[in-house]
Amino acid sequence: MAEVYRGYLPGESSVEDIPILGPVVSALAPVERDVITPPETTYVEDMDRRYVNKVIPGEYGEPRLGTSAAVQGILDFVGFLKDDPKGAASAIGEGIASIPEEQAQGAFALMQGAD
Repeated sequence: MAEVYRGYLPGESSVEDIPILGPVVSALAPVERDVITPPETTYVEDMDRRYVNKVIPGEYGEPRLGTSAAVQGILDFVGFLKDDPKGAASAIGEGIASIPEEQAQGAFALMQGAD
């Protein structure tokens, strides 16, 4: 099965300049397209920090009506719950437990001058 990109591509939506609204509209848009070549990002590490060195945009097929990213995520989650309820409960618990550590790491990175 071919990889599918759901939502708007960067620069395609008229609301992309609104930081919160752009990703929400993209996630709810019933637009999908086949991924011909996935995007590629290379990084450089310097002084224990990782920086984006180069981003090569991906190539995508023509847009078509499809399942939005939000709806597909819900369907995938429900399928995961149905297929492996214990694994899903464990993953949810681990995800919630990791939030404080991730927030602390983000705060530390901000104090060090990271974006």
